[in-house]
Amino acid sequence: MDPWKIIVVQPSKKVKTRNDELVDADARSHAARVSHSRKKRSVDADGRRRTTRQRQQQDTALPVPGPRTVLGQSGVDPFDGDNSRRLPLLMHEALEYAYETTWPSTFPTLKRPALTALRMAWRAAAVHSQLEFHCQVSNAATTAVVLADNPTVKDALIKVRLQHQIRAIEALRKVLTEPAWRATDELLMSVLRLTGQGGPTLEADFKQSFPAAPLSDAFSIKLYGRFVALRFHYDAAIFIVTAMGGVKNVHPAVVGILQMIDVGYATHLGEPPRVPWALEAPTIPVDPYDVQASALAENLGAGFKAPSLLSPEALLAPLEHVIEEACHLTMVIYQYQHAREPNMGRLLAIKDRALYFQHMLCSVPPQTPPDDHGNNEAVDHRTAAILRECVRLSLVCYSDLVLFPSAKTYILRTRVSNDLKTCLKKLEKKKRTRRREEEEAAATTRDDDNKIDCPELMIWMTVMGGVTSTSPQTRAWYCNRLRESMNAVSGGTSTSSTDDDRRNRDFMSLRDFTDMLKRHLYWDEILEGPTTALWSDATTEPILSQP
Repeated sequence: MDPWKIIVVQPSKKVKTRNDELVDADARSHAARVSHSRKKRSVDADGRRRTTRQRQQQDTALPVPGPRTVLGQSGVDPFDGDNSRRLPLLMHEALEYAYETTWPSTFPTLKRPALTALRMAWRAAAVHSQLEFHCQVSNAATTAVVLADNPTVKDALIKVRLQHQIRAIEALRKVLTEPAWRATDELLMSVLRLTGQGGPTLEADFKQSFPAAPLSDAFSIKLYGRFVALRFHYDAAIFIVTAMGGVKNVHPAVVGILQMIDVGYATHLGEPPRVPWALEAPTIPVDPYDVQASALAENLGAGFKAPSLLSPEALLAPLEHVIEEACHLTMVIYQYQHAREPNMGRLLAIKDRALYFQHMLCSVPPQTPPDDHGNNEAVDHRTAAILRECVRLSLVCYSDLVLFPSAKTYILRTRVSNDLKTCLKKLEKKKRTRRREEEEAAATTRDDDNKIDCPELMIWMTVMGGVTSTSPQTRAWYCNRLRESMNAVSGGTSTSSTDDDRRNRDFMSLRDFTDMLKRHLYWDEILEGPTTALWSDATTEPILSQP
């Protein structure tokens, strides 16, 4: 038998080399992963030892709630080599924050799909339009400046804001000087962004001496009210609306922003709105009143219906609808503040209703007295016109305090309180002239039906001017004027017997004083503190003031 034959198969050297390479590569890969993991743990440990320093560096940037896009990169837009689109990383983060948080907050009722589509539209508009890009950047910087706490960050954002605001104005001029330019909703929206952010001047933060109005946050007063408004921005927006053929041709989504800016500037300038009201005034149902709401509703506005104001003619007829709307809006805001659960939809409806009311109030022209030819009837008509103007200015004061708060940079309260002071002086002068003529012609029979006597209304108007006055001299004048009015009304009597009232027994008590204000327009949650302080100053010794 033949012996067994053993066959040994030796692999090729090429195959052996390839297997060795794969094994070596796997080993190196494993070693690299282990080494990287160790380095990462080391970096984290070192980072924990430098938490204070890292936190200081993180304070110089705003949080970014969402991922960055083309406009949120740290370099230039890859689709456009224009250096004007190069933004610092800090500004990119501020712009992303505006996209994701600030701007959507003005649309609280929109669902997530609608908000996503809106954000995409904002980003696309910034990519395709140079003007819109600079307007968005400057607008985002405006809100970021207000939100930033770090002075270094704030200064950097102010510089970026000014640069892009100038570039936006240059881009707007370039568009308007083109022969074939056309007014569009997109162009109007860009200009409205520029108009709403104000000019380059940043005012210091104002300290409120009494609670802010409930609608302050709804109108974003804190975000857009720190920069002084510029009229030529507003004029440019009105120019584009006129070129479009009027507000009827503006897209409904843009009309709301246009109306808000128009009413805001009308309030700031003391002029009628330049855009007619084009929105539907929302109907806000009034819930059943509780005990406190019923007491407030019964008294609110009753003082404007005093017999002396209703005869011989309706002296306040031009302001009748405005007063009724102010009473209704006060009750609606009162119920919203005392609701168990806040309703964002209801708040937006109240905001639109307040905008409608302010448009109505600003549309009332100043009451110009007729010419005085020396007859007593003309004097009465002049006195009535001056009284209506005092009531109109007082309504503006009340609206700024409760119904339609304005930005403090508008300096509205200073202007209106001074105008009301001048008007009250004219009214008092007319009254003194009337009394002197009556004393001189005591033997002559006269019809006293035309006599205008409304002491309670005078007190309410004086209080509205006093609580909105910003200068010590003006406030002192209102205190002295209130002292005289209360002394004339109370006749030296008081219905209360507290120690404070006994010390001020020549004037009406604080309770009577507050009840008198509630018969006109008054809301104690905002006005109780300043009116009590004004009453306290008025019932002390007379205050020296400039005439």
